[in-house]
Amino acid sequence: MLNEEYDIISEIKSNCKLTKKEQIEKYMDYLLNDCNYRLPDIFLEFIAREKLDYKFTEEEIKNMREQFHRRQEEVEEQNKLADIKEQQEKNNKVLIEELENEIL
Repeated sequence: MLNEEYDIISEIKSNCKLTKKEQIEKYMDYLLNDCNYRLPDIFLEFIAREKLDYKFTEEEIKNMREQFHRRQEEVEEQNKLADIKEQQEKNNKVLIEELENEIL
């Protein structure tokens, strides 16, 4: 496995036609298909970058943090809306029950 891994890393890094991003994606494909790593893409990318010695830049890390915080805010907003909708449905159910009781 180590020789095969070293060979694939050497092959990828020596291929001048591939961009850095393509090299990372090719190694991610190797991890997923040949090594059977079943991990989320972010973890595969991290492993590929480590093996290929393409560390994340400060700018990339900053962008990932910003994306995470934006997504976190979106999820929180969706949760608030779901809570409001759930409360409205409960209130409507109570009103319907009260009206039914008044009619009967």
